[in-house]
Amino acid sequence: MRLKSIELKGFKSFYHKTRIEFPDGIISIVGPNGSGKSNILDAFRWVLGEQSAKNLRGDKMEDVIFSGTKLHNQTNYCEIEILFDNEDQILDIDFSEVSIKRKAYRTGESSYYLNGKQCRLREIKELLLDSGIGKEGYSIISQGKIDEIVNATSGQRRKILEEASGIAKFRFKKEESEKKLDNTKNNMERLNDIFAEIERQVEPLQKQSEKAMKYLNLKENLKISEINNLLKEYDEVYKNYSGDKDRYNKIADELDLIEKELSSKKAHIEKYEEIKRRNLVLTSELEINKNRLNLEKNNIENEITRNNEKILSSKKQIEKIKSIVGSIDENMNQIEIELMDTENENLGLVKKIEKIKNEISEKEQKKNDVSLEFESKDDQLESLIENKRKLMDDKNRKELRIQFITENLEFENKRKQENKIAIHQLEKNIEEIEFNTASIVDKLSSCQRELEMQRQSEQKINSKILEFKDLKENLEKEIENILLQKRDIQLKQNLYISMEKDMEGINKSVKTVLENKHISGIIDIVANIIKTDKKYEKAIETALGGALQHIVTKDSQAAKSAVEFLKRTKPGRATFLPMDTIKATKIDVSGVKTASSVVDSKTEYRNIVESLLGRTIIVENIEEAISMSKKLNYRYRIVTLEGE
Repeated sequence: MRLKSIELKGFKSFYHKTRIEFPDGIISIVGPNGSGKSNILDAFRWVLGEQSAKNLRGDKMEDVIFSGTKLHNQTNYCEIEILFDNEDQILDIDFSEVSIKRKAYRTGESSYYLNGKQCRLREIKELLLDSGIGKEGYSIISQGKIDEIVNATSGQRRKILEEASGIAKFRFKKEESEKKLDNTKNNMERLNDIFAEIERQVEPLQKQSEKAMKYLNLKENLKISEINNLLKEYDEVYKNYSGDKDRYNKIADELDLIEKELSSKKAHIEKYEEIKRRNLVLTSELEINKNRLNLEKNNIENEITRNNEKILSSKKQIEKIKSIVGSIDENMNQIEIELMDTENENLGLVKKIEKIKNEISEKEQKKNDVSLEFESKDDQLESLIENKRKLMDDKNRKELRIQFITENLEFENKRKQENKIAIHQLEKNIEEIEFNTASIVDKLSSCQRELEMQRQSEQKINSKILEFKDLKENLEKEIENILLQKRDIQLKQNLYISMEKDMEGINKSVKTVLENKHISGIIDIVANIIKTDKKYEKAIETALGGALQHIVTKDSQAAKSAVEFLKRTKPGRATFLPMDTIKATKIDVSGVKTASSVVDSKTEYRNIVESLLGRTIIVENIEEAISMSKKLNYRYRIVTLEGE
């Protein structure tokens, strides 16, 4: 048997996965101080079960996990795996190669694996007992170990020699057998005490047992009777509900049809009411138009009467003007005669003047008299000329007035003719309106008759609606009873919700932390931050187990505060998962369904989910689980849908 390889990941200074092969012959590892030579020796000691941090050159066990550098963040776990060649079957196991692996987390959890299958440290110790390999064996000699062997006591030397000679295994088994024997003796003594105590309690317990059995039988019978009674009541209620529901749906359909028919009838009634209203409006408009036309007709007749009177007055005025014009013409003729006489007299005077001029010298005094007379005649002539001009102007004005009156008379005659035509047209319109009014009155009567029929139909429908309303009220009462039963079910549901709200079933320590509002950074338990389909509930519950009640915190400081709180109050223990330190872990096997892949959660909680479920596989049944486990060399946890 020989060591073939060692693989380190996240152990002390080994951040990356490092594999060291050991071929046949003498192997030496050389390097400068601080390069990690001693860490490899510590890795051998640690993977073989070393529990003392001091022997690993540390203060606490989590010091063996990589703590981070400027280039790399700290890891949340470390892992060491060593591989032995077991062709000569020195190790009592049916494998030609034996793999021993240890994995530890910062939370303090640690696990051991033998050929990929999780096991206990005791199993590894028993396997290596007679091989000379072990954390305390002579196969690992560290600095100062030679001095310890040289200066060892006789008892210590004997222990080393026994291990080298191969009898340590038998000494270990002897010690184990002695311990078991002592425990067996103690258990026998306790059993004897318990047996004596039980013998005293047998008779009363037997009576109590008979009563209890009787009670259980009666309780079981009562439970069966109650269940049968509830099932019977449920069947009756469901049957009545189904029948009532069908009747209700049927009545509802009929009610819908009736309501539609009623709506149609109401629409017709509204239509007829609208026609009636329009007819009334049209009748009132026709009446108004008729009164207006009659009024216009009276106005036109009055206008015609006034125009006739104006025409008569104008005729009288024309006659009067004609008589005035005739008198003016006579005056003009008289003035013309007088003018002619005056002109004749002027001629005679001229002759006389000429005669007088001839007789100037003789009749100078007479000349002056004749001159005065001539001047008087001249003034009289000018006065006559002025009168003539005034009479001509008056004559022109009278002629214009006569022309204006004549034109007015022609216009009035034309307007009178147009009014006669308009009156004739209005009379035709009145006759047409009277005819339309009679037709509308007939239609109105017909609409009133149809409206009366609709009202009778509406009364029938209303009576039918009342019947349906009564039926609807009965159905509503039955529905109300069903709702009461539903409310009872909801009360039970609220009770379960209340129990969930009061965190029934959660450990006292976890509940105490969650209820304490003074601890900042506490998010919730794992069970409340994840969701999954009902199909995977059993599998996820089995995969998580007690981790369902692990408390998720924002950071390590919050977890530290919660731990200190638990130490002070002492309600119990709790496990915390800080979001800043938990890293996702996934398996590198294709074609398998991991438990984390069927769980839903917020993005910020995915590292938590992956760390808890990322290396757990879900399969349909136990046969598939066994087959896959063999295929994967028992390296991963496998859970069936039934929670196996």
